[in-house]
Parts: sequence; C-alpha cells; structure tokens
Amino acid sequence: MNLRPATIDDCWTLADSLRSKDLQELSLVADGASPLDKALRAWAGSEVCEAFETDAGQLVCVWGVQRFPGRLGSIWMLGTPRIEEVPLSFLRACRPVIARASAGFDVLGCAPWRENALHLRWLSWLGFTPRDTGHPVFLPHYLHV
Repeated sequence: MNLRPATIDDCWTLADSLRSKDLQELSLVADGASPLDKALRAWAGSEVCEAFETDAGQLVCVWGVQRFPGRLGSIWMLGTPRIEEVPLSFLRACRPVIARASAGFDVLGCAPWRENALHLRWLSWLGFTPRDTGHPVFLPHYLHV
C-alpha cells in the first residue's frame, strides 16, 4: 500500500470507478453535481488530500480534510472497489495518517451515510465517535485532536 499526494487524474479515476456505496452516498447530497465534479471540489478544497494505491499502482481511495471555521476539519474519503480487496493493509496505513490530517484542527468531523458500512468502520478504526443527531440519512462522527 502506497500513499502519495492526490492528483486531478485521481479524481477522474474515482469518478469512473467509485464503490457503489460511495456513489450512492454522493447522490444523497442534493446539489445535482456529477461524481467527477464532487471529487474535483473535494480535492481542490482540501488542505490535505492524498491517494492510497496498491503496490501495483492501482487507485484504492482518495481522502482529504477541508477546513471549516473554528478550527474544525471535515475529513472525507472516496474509494474504489479495490478498497474491499485490501482492507487490513488500508486500515493499517490510515492510522499514522490521522496525525497529519488533524494538524491545525481542534476537531475533525464527518457525516457519512448511515448505510455506508465501510465508511463507518473506517471512522471507528480511526477513533471517531458517532453522535446520533437523529438525522435520518447521515450519522455525524467527531474526533477531538
């Protein structure tokens, strides 16, 4: 598993090969933008944005952190089906990344779709705590850093 800065080409690759659940989660955001547009906006708006790839150079996922007021960072991840082929390698590689992701923030947050089990497990693995606000679709998670 390799980690490198994400590129605009990764956004194109993601848009063409998103995991089904990630594509469904993106469709729940009511702005009508295409998966490519959403990936490009996430990439361009992130202070940290990196790509995980297999040792063979195949894209596994792209993740990043966007800044919000009050030292709040919003962490996100979009994956390809390959993420389900290398789950342990992926999770092990994520732990050291969270320190870099949290630099300059007091809190990292994320509000994944309740049905995206992989995202929920990823956040749990990283130490995020769910905070059920009663929203029917999304389940906010927070990490105080």
